[in-house]
Amino acid sequence: MTRAHKTIAAAAVVASVALLSAAAYYKLDPGGHSIPTTGGESLQVVIPAPRFLQTDRRWAGDRIGGSSEMIRRVGCTLCCLSMALCSRGFECDPGSLNRMLIERDGYTSRGWIIWAAVEQATGGAFDVVVLDSPDHTAIDSQLKVGNPVIAKLPEPDGTSHWVLIAGKTGREYVAIDPLDSKNAAPVPIGHSRRIGSIRYLYKR
Repeated sequence: MTRAHKTIAAAAVVASVALLSAAAYYKLDPGGHSIPTTGGESLQVVIPAPRFLQTDRRWAGDRIGGSSEMIRRVGCTLCCLSMALCSRGFECDPGSLNRMLIERDGYTSRGWIIWAAVEQATGGAFDVVVLDSPDHTAIDSQLKVGNPVIAKLPEPDGTSHWVLIAGKTGREYVAIDPLDSKNAAPVPIGHSRRIGSIRYLYKR
């Protein structure tokens, strides 16, 4: 192989890696709106909140909304919403909240929570603010007033996982993960993850 051919081959490899990296990032963040799990103000805050696990046998086998999926598999959003509500003084758990939402048609046919239904489920006590283009300022402003933030973390396979951001250590957010049975207290989300969108409660 000549030097020219080697140069062309090397350039082709570099271009291929760049394209694959771009494709992986696009799948992870198709909207281009995700933000790092570190940033914003430097804070020292931890908001008390219960830990509800998707795998808890009290509700793990319950079906989400009108779907065929069970909480143990796809109940991360529901668990995070339950934890957030409890931290604000509204008593519930994933099992009872699931029933409240079902009674009020609070799910899509795919089993996704209809956020507007939370007001009815809580008797008008809370609304949910939806930010699909999150920023650190919005998260920090809620943490500083004791309001935890429900965060969507995009996965490489195109799915998402939700956690409850319940504090911050310096510039690093700490969260309760409804699939993490080892850590009851909030732990760092991890630098390799990104925050794709957020939800937080608004007390009426």
